[in-house]
Amino acid sequence: MRVTAFLGAGASIEIGGPLAKDLTQEVRSTTQKFIDFKTKLPIEANFIDNVSKLLDTYYAPDICNFEEIFHVLEMLDSYSSGWEPTTVKEYKPALGAFVSPRDNKWFNQHAITVSKHDLIKVVADRIYSYVDKYEPKGEHSWFASFWRKAIQQYSWDICTLNYDDCVQQSLETNDFEDGYLDIGEIYSRFDPSKLLTKKTRLLQLHGSIFYGYPNFKDPNEYIFEDNFEDLYKFTNYENAKKTWFGRSTNTSQSHEQATVGPIITGLKKTDKLLTYPFSTYSYNFQKALAENSSLLIAGYSFGDMHFNRLLERMVRLHGDKRRIVIITYCDEKSWHIDPTVMDWINHEMFCFIAKSFLDADPFKSYEFKSPVLSSDGNVMLFLQGFKDAIQNYEEDILDFLIPVGR
Repeated sequence: MRVTAFLGAGASIEIGGPLAKDLTQEVRSTTQKFIDFKTKLPIEANFIDNVSKLLDTYYAPDICNFEEIFHVLEMLDSYSSGWEPTTVKEYKPALGAFVSPRDNKWFNQHAITVSKHDLIKVVADRIYSYVDKYEPKGEHSWFASFWRKAIQQYSWDICTLNYDDCVQQSLETNDFEDGYLDIGEIYSRFDPSKLLTKKTRLLQLHGSIFYGYPNFKDPNEYIFEDNFEDLYKFTNYENAKKTWFGRSTNTSQSHEQATVGPIITGLKKTDKLLTYPFSTYSYNFQKALAENSSLLIAGYSFGDMHFNRLLERMVRLHGDKRRIVIITYCDEKSWHIDPTVMDWINHEMFCFIAKSFLDADPFKSYEFKSPVLSSDGNVMLFLQGFKDAIQNYEEDILDFLIPVGR
């Protein structure tokens, strides 16, 4: 018997992780240094913020986030090169034949490249800032002890969208398997066969700040085995980051740029999951959902439609045998029986809760309470964050996910 865990950014907030809006603000506050499109002279400008302002106007009254900004930068880069007459078909987006630039200043390839690098560096540095301060035996022992206790009782498939290694730091190295093999370098090589194990598996579905590219003495090492974008796992962040930039960029089937890197971001994520370890991690995540009737979702806002479609199959796959725990955060003051007037829940999250509860009207009370239990007793919804749920209901959660007799 195994349990699947699916972790979003909200699961790391109470150990120092950033909110998406904070990352977006940090990204927008950067200044880019690049060559001016007209004068050919070096300048400094807030290219990312200027792109963001135009996006905000377009999205009004909503505003953009850092992933949408990165997607725009990828698309600007795609069309900037695609419109060049010397560019081969492989790098020409088909839509480019029917549209033209409204303002050439947005298609400065040097500015776009610098902006993409700046965005990735800001996000990664911010992640490392809390990873470096993570204290599994001190301030954050509540987080670490939960995972240690959880895997002692049964094996898990811990699937995370986060770029940190805080779950790994919480466990002993031989307590889990992530598929990486020590090859006597400052980095490990991915071996998918290592995931054929009964041990707990740890799958970083969207990458890690500790992933990077190897630099073998023999540049032809594994030349017939590895893909150009295959990622290795480094022993420290600084060494990994040194390998990230100055490489050619992946192109999707649509001839649009799809930057595959150590951390997957933007809006074309499924085009970026075709290399190691992502392709194998994605397969194992889907396999876990199909085989494991118990699922813990923590800190996920249901913003990724690809994963939403997979997660919502739990009822179809497991029916009355399903056991689902959802941990999110709702400000008590914003609670209302009608989800359409609550700002903490979006449409995708509500649809998942309704399907999991087998109830189109899952919230029955005007009074705020946590947890909320489905009428058939198979789903629990915690509304006061990951830390509160773990500190106050740890045993209840673990017992619920694997009831006696299973």
